[in-house]
Formats: sequence, structure tokens, C-alpha cells
Amino acid sequence: MTSEARDESRESGQPIYLYRFDRQAVSWRYTSADRDTTHGGNDYAAAAITHGSIRSGGDSSNERLDLVLPRTLPVAAIWFPYAPADEVMVTILKTHAGETDAQLIWTGRVIHPKWTDTTLTVSSEPMITLTRSAASSPRLQRSCWKTCYSQGPGLCNADPEAHRVAGTVAGVDGFTLTIAAAAGFPDGRLVNGVVEWTDALGIAEVRTIVAHAGTQVTVDYGAASLADGLDVTLLPGCRQSWDDCHTYFRNSVNCGALADIPQRNPHDGNPVR
Repeated sequence: MTSEARDESRESGQPIYLYRFDRQAVSWRYTSADRDTTHGGNDYAAAAITHGSIRSGGDSSNERLDLVLPRTLPVAAIWFPYAPADEVMVTILKTHAGETDAQLIWTGRVIHPKWTDTTLTVSSEPMITLTRSAASSPRLQRSCWKTCYSQGPGLCNADPEAHRVAGTVAGVDGFTLTIAAAAGFPDGRLVNGVVEWTDALGIAEVRTIVAHAGTQVTVDYGAASLADGLDVTLLPGCRQSWDDCHTYFRNSVNCGALADIPQRNPHDGNPVR
């Protein structure tokens, strides 16, 4: 029989769920079976993971699915002590004992975790929610509406490689990092820029810089991998003005700021100004 046929039968079903968590190029695989198993050439570790009911039909973009797993699983480290800065995807396959095929029953992104003393509950939304637009759109305003270093037609297109500087973390105090290379920029130049590094798993991490003075750089929140001796790169931030784009980035041709917009509305009805 196939997994699909056994799924429809009354008595011969022995369902087994396969869970895969993906963050960038790194995957964690688990199974609800009572022992480790292999499927599609990949190993799945036995774990006490459960999930809620999966409904079909209606507006799938409003569906959410909760998965409950032991907080001691290696995958739980993604959300402890700090949540990740990028998407974590979850995929659930359903098979039956003795079968080699499996059905895809859920694929989505994790939107938030919830902890107890022994468990981690992660809530996920369907993949379709990734299509919701979060990109900036053109605006008539004095400050630039574009995301710095964004690439593509009509976007910033400043070359990050022309501004990226390598450095090494010499100290960590809360969210403040000591990086000697930061002193090569004028104070405040790195604000709204980023610190980038790759952790031991090969995951690229990014944190936004909220304050900068000398060798001191403060990021918006921390990461377990931020430690003394970590190699990082620094990218300066943009002040979202035409002057900054022109004088520092030499990128005014792509600037979205309209510095010459009149500050007074000529149609406000007041003839005396």
C-alpha cells in the first residue's frame, strides 16, 4: 500500500510525522516515531513533538499551526536566548510505518515562540503569507524612502562592497560591542548600518547598529554567537537625505529624497507669507 491509501483506510493506518526546520541552508529533522528513522536519504531523530489540527479550505492565509517540542532539542537554540533575525521555515510530512512515500501536509514560517519550563511552542503561518508585500513604495517626501544597499530597478543600488569593512569583536557588554575597525568611521556614521557575521553553523547573522562612538558599536539586540574574537563586517548606515547620499555614498542618481519640496503648501489659502 501507499501512505495515501493507508491514510484513507479505517484500520491499517500507522501514521508517522516527519518535521523539518530550515534556517538558511541549515536543517533540523525530527520524527514522531518511537525511534530514529530515515526518509528520502535524510535522518530524522525521534522527538516528542506534537502539532495542532491542520484544516483545509477557506482562507489559508489566516491559518496558524502550533508545534510543541521539548525545549532541550538542538533546534530550540534558534530562539534562545534571542529570536533569529531571518525566517525559519517548518515543513511537516506524513507517512505510515513501513511505507517509503510521504505526503506534504504543512509548510510555513515560524512567527513566534512561547516557552515553558520544559517545552517550546512555535506558531507558524502558511507559506502564502510570505507573498505579503513589505517592501517600501515610492513616496513624495524630503527624506529617502529606499532601503540602503537594496538592489534592483528603482532601488538604492549603493554597492555594499565599496563600504564594507572587516573587524574583530574585542569585547561584548550587553548589546555594545568593542570593534577597533569602527574607529575608522566618524562617530555616528555606522548608525542605521549593520554588523554582519557567520556563526559556527554557517548561518549569516545581521544586527542593526543603533549607536556608534569610536570603537563602541551598539546593536539593536544580541545573539548567542556574539563573543570576543568573532570576525565581523561593518556597513555604514544612511541618513536618508540627498546630501548624505550625494557626498558620502556618491549615489544621488538613485536617491529617493526630494530635497526641493516646498515646506509651505502653496494652496493653503493664506495669501500672506
